[in-house]
Amino acid sequence: MKPQEPCDVVFLDSQKSTYRQWLAIILGRSRSGAKDRLLRAGGLIIADSTLRSGLVADDSNANPHSSALLNNLYEYARYTDLQELREFNALVNGTRRLGALVVPLFDGLTNHSETHRLG
Repeated sequence: MKPQEPCDVVFLDSQKSTYRQWLAIILGRSRSGAKDRLLRAGGLIIADSTLRSGLVADDSNANPHSSALLNNLYEYARYTDLQELREFNALVNGTRRLGALVVPLFDGLTNHSETHRLG
């Protein structure tokens, strides 16, 4: 977590309940002017599985994967993970320092780029 040079990309793929904590660490360690910046200005934070087969956006019966949630067939369809990802996505969307792009491929991939240099 202490690169010699700031990273261009940080790939986030961990327990979904830790995504918000990791984002706080990455942003905290990437402030402008910091000596040991983790992510360069304009760098990318890529977060994996931010949609969970669309369940994060729509866990109603209209989503064909919703039965997995109801039947607990897939561990990643647990309500707590879905809620954590909803909160993470809302945090990203509400963080002025970030620009976000969600790629809706199966589980979803969210690309965040630092758009503002905040101290």
